[in-house]
Amino acid sequence: MDFSNILWNLDGSGIEQESFRRIDAETPPEKRAKFSEKEWHVARRLVHTGADFSLLDVLEFSPGAVESGLAALHRGCPIYSDSNMIRSGLSVPKLQKFHASYTRDSILCPIADEEVVRYAREQGVTRALAAVEIHREYFDDAIFLCGNSPLALAWVVRLIA
Repeated sequence: MDFSNILWNLDGSGIEQESFRRIDAETPPEKRAKFSEKEWHVARRLVHTGADFSLLDVLEFSPGAVESGLAALHRGCPIYSDSNMIRSGLSVPKLQKFHASYTRDSILCPIADEEVVRYAREQGVTRALAAVEIHREYFDDAIFLCGNSPLALAWVVRLIA
């Protein structure tokens, strides 16, 4: 089948670059101005991921958040995701630019593990919350990626506090 009429004449990297160019062009300067250059890099990636410019209206960064995140990646901190979709969307080659230890299997996402399902059923809680509780010791130095579980996020915050 000839897809040339419906797709750009670009590879995946070229399409990504064009997407970022369009996000930059379509973001009003006053919205972009509230972010540092490093924060904009993250904000733009979030807009790209969700195709939702309204995120820029509510997104805020704590002071030093981006630098802390980058330092954690450079240390090879464990990565935990509450969603297989997030886990699948992570680029292992990009992660390996920060630390060679990152692999697809090193990203923990136990949401569907038998132990988690059983514990959630026994405790009458969500699987995401059960997974965090079962792996609570994991969060001492982990990067937590929360996609769709406000309860799990609240529990991680409570564990940290």
